[in-house]
Amino acid sequence: MPHISVSKTLGFAFSFLFRNAAAIASRVVLPALVGWIVFYVSIFLFLAELERFLNVPSDRIAGVIFGLAAGGLLVTLFLHCVIVAAVAALALGLEDDGWKLFHIARREWRLYAANLRLLLVAAIWMGSILTLQFAATRLSSPVHLELAANLLMAGGLGFLAVRGWFLTAPVSVAKPDGPILRRAWRLSAHDAWRLAAIVFVLAMLGLAVETAGEFVLQASGAVPPLPSSAPLADYAALYRKILPCVLIAVGVAYLIGSVLLTAARVYVYRQLTERAEP
Repeated sequence: MPHISVSKTLGFAFSFLFRNAAAIASRVVLPALVGWIVFYVSIFLFLAELERFLNVPSDRIAGVIFGLAAGGLLVTLFLHCVIVAAVAALALGLEDDGWKLFHIARREWRLYAANLRLLLVAAIWMGSILTLQFAATRLSSPVHLELAANLLMAGGLGFLAVRGWFLTAPVSVAKPDGPILRRAWRLSAHDAWRLAAIVFVLAMLGLAVETAGEFVLQASGAVPPLPSSAPLADYAALYRKILPCVLIAVGVAYLIGSVLLTAARVYVYRQLTERAEP
């Protein structure tokens, strides 16, 4: 059975981004802007409450912090699904049946539901590893346990990303019904290492873009150097001040990385379904 081509997938992703820049921008700018505002407000309030909690610990403030983090995550994840679904539909050549500037329909909700299920599985996995680590601390060196636990956690999350997450977007957008995670899992069965290579290359590119953006911000003086040592509350206050600039750099890297990854996921989906569609 022929395998997918990593080089052709990466080539398609970059070609798709440059050839369709205007069409992509028209579909993602508005949800990206709304997502940026939601994320900024959530993080700003989170840091403000965290600063209060560090200065005056309180169970009520801790509950507010948790609620802000959870609420911001859920809303941001949905807006992320709107962006990814729009890019995937464009890459698949599908016509939008609604307002293309901010399209919300069945495909976005299907993708959101699939991502929520994956998020739940990831949370259970991380919680299980942390529980085992806590229970085993008396039996071995905490340093060795921490390293083993981190490697196991990262390996499990990476496996889940490659086998479960990678194809959720094209699977949920290409067809209006049917299973998503089960089908994505089945299609990715024989190309896990190649999918991992694609994710790694594009993730490193996104990290490089974000690092370059942060370097430019620091060089221009928009973001001052972080102190080498300071109370955690001071760090929270400083991050609140520089948050807009930081989120601009993160947002640009996120959009570039998301478009490239989504295009790559669609191209892989096409290769897999053309060679062996169940």
